[in-house]
Amino acid sequence: MTHFCRAIGLACLVLSLSACSFTTNIKFGSSKSSPAGEITLNAVEKQIDRIRGKWNGHDAEGLGEEYTADGLSILGSQDLALVGREAIVENFGAVFGEGSPFKGATANITTEYVKDLGNGYAVSDGTFEVFGADGASMMVGKWGDVMKATADGPRMLQEAVFATLTEADNITPPAGDDAHAGLKSVTNDPAMMEIVKSFEDSWADGNSEALANLFTDDAVRLVDSAPDALRGRDAIRESFAAGFADDSPFKGSRLTGIVLGMRDLDDDYLIAHGIWRGVDATGAPLGRGQWANLYRREGDKIRIVMENAGAMVFPGE
Repeated sequence: MTHFCRAIGLACLVLSLSACSFTTNIKFGSSKSSPAGEITLNAVEKQIDRIRGKWNGHDAEGLGEEYTADGLSILGSQDLALVGREAIVENFGAVFGEGSPFKGATANITTEYVKDLGNGYAVSDGTFEVFGADGASMMVGKWGDVMKATADGPRMLQEAVFATLTEADNITPPAGDDAHAGLKSVTNDPAMMEIVKSFEDSWADGNSEALANLFTDDAVRLVDSAPDALRGRDAIRESFAAGFADDSPFKGSRLTGIVLGMRDLDDDYLIAHGIWRGVDATGAPLGRGQWANLYRREGDKIRIVMENAGAMVFPGE
């Protein structure tokens, strides 16, 4: 699979749930009562039907309407987030344009979880598989969305998608890579600064217990190095422990996280996105990529409700 394939395909085929076929295994819950702004399972399914029709019609502008005007699209194949409907529509246009490797492609999308957060917001996640015109599988992965209720139904406020890494994928940046040079965190929120530092420090220590404690009890971790969603703190703890095992390339590694965007949804929830860069035990570049998370405030601290993260894939040697 080429880097170009990832850059084009993830941008629109899977992230906006615009598949030609759709399956569901939805778990639905509500965090608190807010009937006026509740995002229901039925509303989500209606949006899926609407997106499918626009996808089949190659309607980039119409698909853009499925996002809020200030919506974000975080793609594992891109250096930075697509910010705002205009950028998202432009990206859809590239997918539908001449020369796209996904001409005639189809996709199966599975929605695994939908939860109303209250006050007009919801979180959802699932999986995807994209097939080429010849029926061959081109990529599989996971997606996670934070959605906002509007008078016209739910719209995507922050979406993220990452294809599952394969053994053939090269995540080591090329020599002299400076794609994120000069970028600094844009927030001075004490709780956000604290959790980013705690994540970095706990990772450097290889402390899976401390990392898991940065997540809520019912959190989900959606990362491209794992084929399935990691649900609940115990599964998340085990995933970190495996990442620090002796045979893992991440053993002894260090990560740096940068916050490039953050906004409060209400008094309880907030979203943020940014970039990460990692070095291995010798200090050599290991990888870089994007992340997009949903958080819940707990007093003067915050915990991760949903983590989406993945590495850029670079052309092989």
